[in-house]
Parts: sequence; structure tokens; C-alpha cells
Amino acid sequence: MAVNNIAIMARDGEPLHATWHEAPDSAENRKPFVILCHGFTGNREEWGRFPAMANALAETGIDAITFDFTGSGENVRKPVTLARQIEDLVDVSAWAREQGYERIGTLGLSFGGLTALLAPLPERKVAVFWAPAFRMKNALGNARLISKAITCKITKHPKKINAANGALIVNAAFYEGILKSEALVKPALQQFAVPALIVQGLSDRTVRPARTRDAFGLMPADEHHRLVEIPGAGHGFDGDALARCISETRAWVIQYI
Repeated sequence: MAVNNIAIMARDGEPLHATWHEAPDSAENRKPFVILCHGFTGNREEWGRFPAMANALAETGIDAITFDFTGSGENVRKPVTLARQIEDLVDVSAWAREQGYERIGTLGLSFGGLTALLAPLPERKVAVFWAPAFRMKNALGNARLISKAITCKITKHPKKINAANGALIVNAAFYEGILKSEALVKPALQQFAVPALIVQGLSDRTVRPARTRDAFGLMPADEHHRLVEIPGAGHGFDGDALARCISETRAWVIQYI
């Protein structure tokens, strides 16, 4: 497998730092491709979870890319917003099509799951959501929403933030976008015809299992939409829970991409 760090130009000309994972011999037949979307305060590594997922996909001949959303990871610090993340995902998908990929899937973790749900991606063939924060307002907690008009920097979890670039920046636009998404999520779930797998940890205290069940209940009720719950798994999917996530995800992607 070839692993290369690259920069994908976003629509405003700013680079999105990314890591391109190419399966052996994929350059001659670049067909299936998965875009991995990290969570809030995360980055394209997600503490090794995303590279492990990309490696598992490569073993089956599927290429993948992990990337840092605007304002996160190695990217220049700009305010983080849902609208901008959606644009970033659309831009990365457009880049993938330019490389010759015809069948594209997405994997979204937490806030990346909300981003992937709302992004208009007509070329998408399959979707996977890990602990998706479809109700990001609830995942954040009301305390942060109270200060929605105040520009602030997220410093609570320093290990989650690229030290070279500093703390993430959020402002009123971030909170306003989250509040607006409340009205968009239900119809998006109801109309999500793309085959979708949701993986949820039963010990997750950030995205509550009950809320994920409610969200899944809004999706089309057919064999192309599935919810997997993992006992003992928290929001981070560590150890055996990560292995289960990867296994379920790979099987689902292979089936539809």
C-alpha cells in the first residue's frame, strides 16, 4: 500500500492537508474510494483509528483518504463551522472524481458524521457513521450554546489539537450552524437512500445510544440501513471495539461499493 501526504485545494484556494492511502495496483483501476471525516477537535489521524481503517480497506483493494477539515489538524487556524466542513467534504469528493474514482463512500465520526449526512454527494454509493453527532447540540451540551455569541478557543482537550497550529477557533457562526442543523437532520435522515451503516457504542456518554436509535429509526426501514451497537464501547472506540468497528465497516463498504 502506498501512503502519501498531500494537499487538496479547497474552493477558496486554501490547502486541506490529507493522507492518501492507495491499495496495491489501484492506480491502474482507480474505482472504489472512501473519504474519512474526523470529529470535532479531532484530525485526520483520529489517534490511529483512521489509518487503521484505511489499511483494512486497502487490504480489500479499496483506496481511502483522511483529511483535516478547515481550521483543524495541520490546517491554518480558521473558525470551525459546519457549513465550511460540508464544503470541504464536497471539495474532497470533487478531487476524488478528478483522480478517476467513480464509486465513492464516506465514513463520518461524531461531528464528521453530521457533516457527511448533510453534504450533497450524488456520487456517493455507501455511507458509514461512527457514533454520529446528528444532534450536535446535545453532544456539545447547553453550556457551550449559552456562550454562542462569544468568540473563543477550544483548549479543554490539548491532546486533541495540533500543537504547532494552536487551539481550534469557534465563534458565533459555529453555534448558529449547529442550531440550524437541528431542522435539517430529520428530513436528511428520512431521505437518506444511500446504503448506511451506523456503529454506536453502548457506553458512549457524548452521543447517547438512545439518540442514535431515534435517528436510525428515521432512516428508510430496509436491509440497506443497519445499526450496530457495541457493548462497553465509548465515544472513542478503543481496543476490541475499534476492531469490531473496522470489521463491520469494511464488510458494509465491500457490499455496496
